[in-house]
Amino acid sequence: MSKGWSCCRRKVLEFDEFLKIEGCTVGKHKFVAPPAPTTVDYRYDYYQSVPKVILSIYCKKANKEKTNIRFEKDAIHLYVVGPDSQVFEKTLKLYERIKPDESSFVVMSTKVEVRLIKEESVQWDTLEM
Repeated sequence: MSKGWSCCRRKVLEFDEFLKIEGCTVGKHKFVAPPAPTTVDYRYDYYQSVPKVILSIYCKKANKEKTNIRFEKDAIHLYVVGPDSQVFEKTLKLYERIKPDESSFVVMSTKVEVRLIKEESVQWDTLEM
C-alpha cells in the first residue's frame, strides 16, 4: 500500500521512505515555519485643515487586505504591510482628540492616506504628543 500526504502527489511504498518526505509549502504537513516579516520604517507626514488632519504614509504597493489602521480618541495604531511582506507598525499618541468613528483610511498605489476627523476644530501644533 502506498503512503503519502493527501496534499502532495509524492507517494512511497516503504514507511521509512514516507518519513523522509520533506514538508511542503502549502499543505497540512508544512514543517517549515513561514519567515518572520521584515520590519521597515516608512516615511510619513501630515497636513491639516480646520475639521481634519490628513496623514500620508509613503509605501508603494501596500497590501490592501493586510493593512489596518485602528482609531482611538487620542491615538492611532498603524499596521501597514508593504511589498515582500514588509511591515510598518507604529502607534501615534495624537496631539488632540479625534472622532474614531468618522476617521478612515485609504490604501493607494504610492501611499496610505489616513483621514483623522478632529473632535474640536482647532489648529494642532504638531501631530504627536
